[in-house]
Parts: sequence; structure tokens; C-alpha cells
Amino acid sequence: MRSVALYLASRGITPETLGRYLNATFADLSDPFRFAGIEIAVQRLWQAIRNRERILIHGDYDTDGITATALLSWVLERNGGLVTSFLPHRFDDGYGFTPDSLLKALETVPGGKCGVLVTVDCGINSAEAVRKARELGIDVIITDHHEPAEEDLPEALATINPKLDPVGLDDLLHLAGVGVAFKLSHAFVIYGRAHNEGGYTTDMQEVLDYVALGTVADIVPLLGENRILVKYGMEMLKKQLRPGVNALIQHAKVESNIQPSDITFKLAPRLNAAGRLGNASSALALMTADNIVDAYEYAAKLDEFN
Repeated sequence: MRSVALYLASRGITPETLGRYLNATFADLSDPFRFAGIEIAVQRLWQAIRNRERILIHGDYDTDGITATALLSWVLERNGGLVTSFLPHRFDDGYGFTPDSLLKALETVPGGKCGVLVTVDCGINSAEAVRKARELGIDVIITDHHEPAEEDLPEALATINPKLDPVGLDDLLHLAGVGVAFKLSHAFVIYGRAHNEGGYTTDMQEVLDYVALGTVADIVPLLGENRILVKYGMEMLKKQLRPGVNALIQHAKVESNIQPSDITFKLAPRLNAAGRLGNASSALALMTADNIVDAYEYAAKLDEFN
């Protein structure tokens, strides 16, 4: 018992929080509107959907960024969003959201224009890129989990990052990029239902396979809400309902009783392999595939890359 007590104490678990740590349910997730600016963000996304504006998602080329991009695009498209997703090329574009990656991303958008750009797993220190987007008439919503610089924060329409409020959001500080994208998506669905915009058929538990993959792959502590998200995300992974997830698991020869270690050592390396070689687009295509034939083709490519 003493060793268990030491284990819990080392993770900041108190007698008052022990019950939730051990037995937390999906209903125990906190209100996403605790994030400053998130209501402005979801209002703008619903406006873009009403006005048929193109929404551009700028992600990152690792598993966290890939799953965050796939998650947000799934939620927005399911609710009528016109979405284009862009992942930078590791060697050609470098890391993060930059003025150059902005222009390259716009080249992938039909007509070359978008009304809203959402970053996932990047953007918190991209002040110059946000200024460029504003000059082009684009509203930028940043979702990120990395440490912000002390000065020159981007002047985005909204910035969703738990590290901007380390006291008020102390239970969310360990969210991965996909976890932050989940909180934005959750707020989007809640707002849509409350204001008769939509979201009625969107079950947020359906995207928890993405959250588990990205969170475990990013090696963030499984504390706070991460424990809930990964707990239920692992259950979704085991169901293999998504064609891309099924193909990835089968190619990796993972047993049906998937464990977090399988993500770390078998699944995430395959998703990361595409980005390591430069272009992560095949990994994103796998995660968003809507049929098993395409999914198996992309999974085979990732096997070769790995």
C-alpha cells in the first residue's frame, strides 16, 4: 500500500481527487468553454459554414498533428464545412505555421482563398504568419499545446492553448495538440446544438481513437483529462470502426486487445514515417480514408516508409 501511495503522491493525486483519477467517466470531461476565446472561435466556424466559406486546417507532420487535423476536419465536414487540410513538408517547409507554409497551403485550396484558417498542434509562436494571413483577409484560429513565447503572441481571432492560462486550466496543461483540437470540436458541437446551428448527430466519442493515437504518441503525461480521453480512446481503437485505423492495426500486426504500448512502438512509428521522409500526406489520407480499399493502400505505403 505504501508503494501505491507514493505512486499516487508523485503524480499529485490527493485523497480528494483519487476517486476521479481511478474512476473518471467521459461525462467528467470539463466544459470546453473554460478556454478564453473558444466561443469566438466556434461562432466564426459556424458562420463560415453558413456562408459556405472555405475552412483551411494547417497541421503538423507528426502523429499528434496528423490526428488533430483528421479529427477537426471530420467534425467540421460532418456539419457541412468546406474543409481543406494542409500538412507542411518536413524538408521543404520546415516546422510549424510560417508565412511560406501559409502561401503553400492556400495553393491547395480550391480558388486559392479561404475565410478561416485553423492551426492544430502549431501556431502559438507564429506571429508573422498570422499577420500575413490577416493581410490576406483570413481569420486565424490557433489551437496548440506548445509553450508560448514571452513576447509577440500572434494576433489571431482566437488562441486556444491551455498554457496561456496555467492556473485556470491546470487540469488541461498536459493536453496534446489533438486534445486541444478535441476541446475546440467539443465546444463547436455544444454551441451548434444550443444555437440551432447543427451538431445534433455528431458523437464526440467517435473521434476518441484519434485522440488516443495522438496523445500517446506525443508522450504527454496521462494526467488530468488525458486519462479520460485515452481511456475511452483505447476502447474506440479496439473497435476499429474507422477504415484507416483498421488498416493501420492490421498492417502493424497488432493484437485485438490493443495497448498504449502498441501505439508507441507499432502504430505511431508508421504514421510518423511519412513525415520523417518529408511528406505526411499519405498518413493523413490513411486517417481520413472512407473505405477499406484505399485505407489498405495507404497503410501499405506507410509500412514501406517505416
